[in-house]
Amino acid sequence: SVSADHWGASIVAIALRKAGIRRGAGEDASIPAGIVATELLQAEADTLLQAYTWNFATARADLTALATAPTFGFTNAFGVPSDFLRIVSVHDKTTPTSYVPYRFETVSVTAVFTRAILTDSSDIYIRYVRSISLDTLLSPSFKLALALKMARVFATGTQSGAALIPVLDKEFQEAITAAISANEIEDYPEALPAGH
Repeated sequence: SVSADHWGASIVAIALRKAGIRRGAGEDASIPAGIVATELLQAEADTLLQAYTWNFATARADLTALATAPTFGFTNAFGVPSDFLRIVSVHDKTTPTSYVPYRFETVSVTAVFTRAILTDSSDIYIRYVRSISLDTLLSPSFKLALALKMARVFATGTQSGAALIPVLDKEFQEAITAAISANEIEDYPEALPAGH
């Protein structure tokens, strides 16, 4: 069963309501639809987080070079943090306000491929979008968009799904647009790297 204190319990509850699935008083989220949504929640959240540079999900990291250098093209490879979803920018430590040319690929480290940032810089900082599994870090508008995305998952398995899905899709588009707009208002615009 799914505990009520699971990080996405409130999002799952909203999704159930939006999909027209009602739970009786005292029921927990152990009904099949609740289990499905909880299992899919992190994947759906990560997909939405990766798609945009959300302020609440952006972090900074000081990376350490991997022992294995790229086969060609760049001199250094840096592993990414475990909660990494997407690169926002890469900076050389000597001039952290400037951008560094890089490629995001995989490199073989002791016969196991790992995701890495390839660059000629020997010391780098990165800004990146990270995976989040704590409700309190998500913006309210993002939570609503995620709940609507999950509601679509629920609606797919219901009798009224065919009629609900277009409505949920429209509501999701409105919610994600509002979430992006709120995200933009909260941040000072970034200068683009030279050549963009």
